[in-house]
Amino acid sequence: MWIGTLGRASSPGARMRRAGLFVLVALALLAMAAPGGSSASAEPGVPAVSDILVVYQSGSAVGTRVIEADLEAGPNRLVVGPLPESVNAQNAELAAVDGRVEVKSKFFDPSARCLVFTVVPQSPGPASLRLTYAFSGLTWSASYTIVLDGRRDEAAVFGWYCVSNQTGSPLSPRSMTLVAGYSNVVDGQSGVRGAAALGVTSVGVACPDEMPHGADFYLQAVKADKVPARMVYLVDRIGITQPDPAVYRKEEPHVVLALEMTVSGPELEPPLPGGCATVYARSEDGAAYLLGEDNVAPIGASGSVMVRLGRAPFLRVEKARTDQKKIGTSSWEEAYQIRITNSGSDQADVVILEEFPGEWAVLQSAPVTAARSPSGLARFSLPAPVGRTEVLYRVRYTLQL
Repeated sequence: MWIGTLGRASSPGARMRRAGLFVLVALALLAMAAPGGSSASAEPGVPAVSDILVVYQSGSAVGTRVIEADLEAGPNRLVVGPLPESVNAQNAELAAVDGRVEVKSKFFDPSARCLVFTVVPQSPGPASLRLTYAFSGLTWSASYTIVLDGRRDEAAVFGWYCVSNQTGSPLSPRSMTLVAGYSNVVDGQSGVRGAAALGVTSVGVACPDEMPHGADFYLQAVKADKVPARMVYLVDRIGITQPDPAVYRKEEPHVVLALEMTVSGPELEPPLPGGCATVYARSEDGAAYLLGEDNVAPIGASGSVMVRLGRAPFLRVEKARTDQKKIGTSSWEEAYQIRITNSGSDQADVVILEEFPGEWAVLQSAPVTAARSPSGLARFSLPAPVGRTEVLYRVRYTLQL
């Protein structure tokens, strides 16, 4: 998972001009108290308001606002708003930062989009209160634009965050945190328990001053001018295709044309969020041609990243298991043959990825040796000239019982 933090500096005057909630600049108005109680009031523009916004890819957002108020003895009526139209008023919570103020009641005024609280301090005087609430309609996504150079050995990579405001209200955030993946609260993922389990990180990016309803804002996340890259033909974890009494084949596997990039810092340092990647190739005369698009998974570590661009019809791949035997109680040794037929006119650079259960080791392989990828896959890289090429290997794996 991935988290990005957006923040910007602002002057006190700019803070006083911001309106709207959540991360809308709050109106904290203290009006007349209930009968028999006392009243509290706030000078217009005087209360210090701190707005924090956490936005999930799933379309949920959480707002936090700190309100400084001068409370009198007895019940005080505190009006906080305006809030986004999509606010979940039932789950909104107001609490004193120091615990010396008790919240007696609350109700939501939909016409004014305000929450009205009755609060009672232990003693009159200044108090800090924190409002936390959830709302929907504010989403974000990541995208990447990749331009392969004319030599086909380097690429320029541009990463963008798109923040979309469909809350029904304008926003003026002072800070935002973008959370990759899905909230267990929203999606019912009972196995997830907060940010530590999600595995989070953060990236600072400037916030827009204002976010009108219906607007999309694009914020550059990464920019790298010379990323090592090349075009390869990918054979990704295919099943057995030739007759085997223990395996039933449903579909013919295919070879995919892919752009392989080497992702590393400092300009393109993981972790990076997943998103749509659009790949262009630039010709010698400077014209750019669209190669394709792919949804790439989150990038958690440095290493090779494959952007799949489409099928390679002139390459055909077959896989057969040539030997299998059990060793001990939980270990197996198997041998495989992968045959690649190139019916095109040029040599193809092929990458074969294989996956095995448990702990594994490739004992033998030809004509190339196997490497272990950062994600734990066996990787074979080799040229496939016109005609037929075969890869033979023997692997031993131990199941975890």
